Amino acid sequence: KMKAKSTVFLTVGIVLTALYLVTVVSARMMPTLAHAEFFEEMSAGEVESASALFAEDAVINNNLTGDSYAGQAAITPLLKSWVNSNRSYEVVTESSDGDTTAMIVEVSDQGFVWAQMRMTALIDDGLIQNLDIQDIRLTYWPMK
Repeated sequence: KMKAKSTVFLTVGIVLTALYLVTVVSARMMPTLAHAEFFEEMSAGEVESASALFAEDAVINNNLTGDSYAGQAAITPLLKSWVNSNRSYEVVTESSDGDTTAMIVEVSDQGFVWAQMRMTALIDDGLIQNLDIQDIRLTYWPMK
């Protein structure tokens, strides 16, 4: 009888530990999931879905031009300008530190990579709070 009780307690302990670890790992993965989903939606041309991944008071900063876009009302038109029926975005490198993820995103049209953007995203409560465009490197520019 004692052996059965200790087995039950051990099993419950293992299950609770596993649930705790899943919760911790999920919380740490949240920044990765939010920005990954954002670029998937953008690649699919789903601007409204991509915009919904931003907090109401989110900000996109373009450090190249000095422009800032605050709030979803300003962010949605900006995102629309980034969408093209043949354009896709792929996160090729990323590293997270707490709620902030630094990444390099490749931009391609019709499968041809023409730019890399270095960005950071701050995620709060599962939503993008801040997206900073650090720089853009053109990997190809067609000559006319």
